[in-house]
Amino acid sequence: MTLNDIIYAALRQLERGTDAQTVDKFRRVFTDYANSGQRRLANRFKVTRLETVKLDDKGRFNVDSLERSCVMIEKITDESGSEMSWGEIVTGVIEVTNGANADVNVYYRYMPREMSSPTDVPELPSYMHSAIPYYVVGCQRCGSDADTQATAGAHFDLFNREVSDIYSQHYASKDAYTLKNMGW
Repeated sequence: MTLNDIIYAALRQLERGTDAQTVDKFRRVFTDYANSGQRRLANRFKVTRLETVKLDDKGRFNVDSLERSCVMIEKITDESGSEMSWGEIVTGVIEVTNGANADVNVYYRYMPREMSSPTDVPELPSYMHSAIPYYVVGCQRCGSDADTQATAGAHFDLFNREVSDIYSQHYASKDAYTLKNMGW
């Protein structure tokens, strides 16, 4: 789902036209809302990335050298997959024990890049994209018009229902939501 798809879906939910003039009128504000929704999903599901990083001769790398904005490093492994010990020696500089000049795998939580172009796609798994238009509509309905504010909650409920569905289908273990007859 591209940013344009998100904008069109939101306009359809708002029962507005999807002609070029209407899309242009809402593009900037809907883009801001879509990016906010993307950040909320990234925070909720703690999305992670894997990157291979070349350490310097002291076994260090700068977090800013990662492709995305790092929220938190989950783990660092060597090429064989063994977890390595590491620590932050100064803000943003990571030192890996016994890692001088090595290539390491860095698993980290990240913040997705903001969308700006109509063809940009949210940097989240594709099964999360369908929740974003609900968030956009909820934000739009929170405006100054009292008549539309009442419907904002319904759209945020739809967003939250999508989030719950994503969680149960992709993140929860079966034990987390299976009823068991313990025979008591």
